[in-house]
Amino acid sequence: MMARFLILAILVCGSASAQSLHGFDLQGHRGYRARWPENTWVGMKAALEAGVTTLEMDVVISKDRQVVLSHEPWMNTEICGTSTALNLYQLDYAQIRSYDCGSPKGHPRFPKQQIGPSPKPLLSEIFDSVRVYCDAKGRVLPLWNIEIKSRAEWDGVFHPHPEEYVRLVLGVVAASGMKDRCMIQSFDRRIPRWVYAVDSTLELVVLEEYRRTPFKTRVAQRSLGDVGLEVGTYSPHYRMVTRRLVRRMHQRGIRVVPWTVNEPRVMCGLVQKGVDGLITDDPGIFMELKHPRAGQTP
Repeated sequence: MMARFLILAILVCGSASAQSLHGFDLQGHRGYRARWPENTWVGMKAALEAGVTTLEMDVVISKDRQVVLSHEPWMNTEICGTSTALNLYQLDYAQIRSYDCGSPKGHPRFPKQQIGPSPKPLLSEIFDSVRVYCDAKGRVLPLWNIEIKSRAEWDGVFHPHPEEYVRLVLGVVAASGMKDRCMIQSFDRRIPRWVYAVDSTLELVVLEEYRRTPFKTRVAQRSLGDVGLEVGTYSPHYRMVTRRLVRRMHQRGIRVVPWTVNEPRVMCGLVQKGVDGLITDDPGIFMELKHPRAGQTP
């Protein structure tokens, strides 16, 4: 079944020139979530081995103010060995690390995901591990797309005030020595303003949820206006992407990198619309499209 989809996708992508993929930003969503536990070193390493340009990840704050990789600011009972959604902001990191979030029962939406003990790591640990890995392999360091998981109604409950949240995350980024390779993203429109206030040199990414509207370009322009700052990347749900939206963003010098794209045909359609990259749970699929093996083309 997958081989048939790949052949179809390669046909659809056939009109995409090599130039259109030059500098294309392939981002591993939470690492390599289709195959390995999300937001873990093993998943990030697998994404690097698959050939991603950028590691995409989420960070939350523990009770003792450590910056931890996690999509939710609580223990997700779907992937962690807990029966309740424990609030990570009320747990010290030593407590958080004692839990296994390697989908111990198997991930219900990613049946090919490998199962294995996977504690939630610190952001600083991932920076260190990536540097050691890249030095050993003699490869260029990746880019980093770090999402701050905040909401106004969560202030003081699941995370600190956005200013403290941002300062904690950017403190780890600065200490890593890889600040110039990092970008910060968030659905929370307050975050870009605080990032800019703390360090105006970091690239800002505006995330956009899917909305059922024909005025997708207008939605993008309104969101960018709400931020009111120079933004490097607009990252909408892939169903929000149109040729017109991409053209308008490029006219403003803004990249378009949609999320989360896991189907070959959708990947190719987005490439043809001129996107600058994409975020995927399965970077291996895109790499197969870009470098098909013998026998996969008609």
